Amino acid sequence: MREIIGDTSQESYKKLWESVKFDGKGSVEMVPVFSHNHGSFSNLGLTSTKEDMFKAVIESLTFETRRIVDQCARYKKGSLNSVRIGGGAANSPEWLQLRADITGKTFERMENIEVSSLGAAVLAAVSVSVYRNITDAVAKMVVVKDAFTPNKEVYDRYDSKYQAYVNKVDTL
Repeated sequence: MREIIGDTSQESYKKLWESVKFDGKGSVEMVPVFSHNHGSFSNLGLTSTKEDMFKAVIESLTFETRRIVDQCARYKKGSLNSVRIGGGAANSPEWLQLRADITGKTFERMENIEVSSLGAAVLAAVSVSVYRNITDAVAKMVVVKDAFTPNKEVYDRYDSKYQAYVNKVDTL
């Protein structure tokens, strides 16, 4: 935000979200290199805008979410159809919807988004025998506030962009 528009305020961030349509269309791409805290843009043209760059950054970060979700699905026994989310990442319904659209998974926002505290409370409740085990404690203490389901059409468009993204990241 600081580099693209020179402002990190919530108002500026909100304006960008409102001005960008996350639909799997668009040509500007961004590949982050997290180990060196930088990245590269491609397909920038003379008519590319700040909104195009913002969209590319958010898409690339969300592609990284998909990489993590896909990796979890490979290790998990059974299917992985939804992801529960809390913390600061749960504050933006627009980004939650984009995560659902890019991953193809339902994203469930927790009622209590302070998930670290909630996790500690679950463990404490089990340790003092309020609940028999973690499964029982989670069933009683963890509440889903709302869910964001993927839009199949948008997912299909992002799937090809995601595959191209993975190929670029893997060549770095």
